[in-house]
Amino acid sequence: APDPDSLGPALRPLLRLIFALVKGPLLASGTPLCPPQLACTADERAALHALYAVLPPRALETAICPHLLAYTPDGMRCEQLDVRLSARALAKAPGGLFLLDTYDTLVVYRRPGEAGGGG
Repeated sequence: APDPDSLGPALRPLLRLIFALVKGPLLASGTPLCPPQLACTADERAALHALYAVLPPRALETAICPHLLAYTPDGMRCEQLDVRLSARALAKAPGGLFLLDTYDTLVVYRRPGEAGGGG
């Protein structure tokens, strides 16, 4: 496997996208690569294929490999935009409010113990 650090900056995201596509429900469903919670039916795979076929490149990238953005408690976006999707990355990321954009779903997560409004 190629060392991601040896790739140029333009090619680094390609490895992440390929991994996300292979592990995602479109290709991995029904294989040992796919966790049971991501498995989908043939109809769901067909719907994903139809959706992916018509999405523009930026939206397709978001659908395949969701974006996680970090915000500070006052609502200002943090400088670090490429937060990895892992508990370890969340613990180290600046800010305490996170937005996960998966193209068809938005998930808002607030780190436990963070000061901020709301309940």
